[in-house]
Amino acid sequence: MKLTVVILTYNHEKFIRQTLEGIRMQETNFKFNIVIADDGSTDETKKEIELFKSTTIIPIQDFYSSSNSGVLKNALGIFNKIEGEYVAFVDGDDYWSSPLKLQQQVDFLESNSDYSGCFHDTSILSDLKSSAILFGNSKKYSEIYKYNNDIYPSDILKRLIIPTSSLVLRSAFLKKLDLLLFKDDYSIIWKLCCLAIVKSKFYYLNEIMSVYRNHAPGISKSNNVKFHNSHALFLQSLTKRIDFKDYLLDIYSALTKEYTLVLERSLKKDTQLQKIFYLYFMAELKKNYYFYQSIFK
Repeated sequence: MKLTVVILTYNHEKFIRQTLEGIRMQETNFKFNIVIADDGSTDETKKEIELFKSTTIIPIQDFYSSSNSGVLKNALGIFNKIEGEYVAFVDGDDYWSSPLKLQQQVDFLESNSDYSGCFHDTSILSDLKSSAILFGNSKKYSEIYKYNNDIYPSDILKRLIIPTSSLVLRSAFLKKLDLLLFKDDYSIIWKLCCLAIVKSKFYYLNEIMSVYRNHAPGISKSNNVKFHNSHALFLQSLTKRIDFKDYLLDIYSALTKEYTLVLERSLKKDTQLQKIFYLYFMAELKKNYYFYQSIFK
């Protein structure tokens, strides 16, 4: 297999068929397979997958969990099942909109060995409830994030977001993946991108070839404090790795941003904490003021 498509799904009965059809329509001159991990869906997601399997010649490996174990366990359990030289990702509620997506991305990587991955723009399909929660009225990712042709480790470390459904990566880095770096269910694809791009770069194809569904609140929208604390914990762990020693300034710049966001969100929720932090901050300023006053008397 030249490429493996990874699908993570949970209760995506309404969407998984379109996800699978977006894969079926791919026009490629190479073989690819699909690995699906269902995290204990309680709706008819499994039935939709089995129906699709009966009507396609694409090789499919499916892994059905008997209970909902979370995104992290669901994802890490299938990384060793990836057969292809390349790996593409799509969540079970998103879909690919261009039949040439995989061919274009693999062609680029085949011709450019100095890139460890590539991605493209993605449109945002929002319902009325979720449009106010994330991305506002934006219609595509490139309206929110600035993508240059070449994307470097510093960009990813500072949280330049790449749509999951747009990514194609060289899969070799997964064989030496340190699973201890992953502590929770938050931002797994971003963390993978940090590890895949180190000492390399990604290429951005300025073309919309997939669709992200912005609907019911997911894990990244439910608890901002835990979300940003997760990023900070991951970034801290990278400071101890030899392969990231050239990116310490970028990592610590990203860390200050994450901790600032944690403070902002904590203060908004706890007025007492806000008051205490304000008093602490003012006391710290006055302490420093009188310290310097004593020096220059």
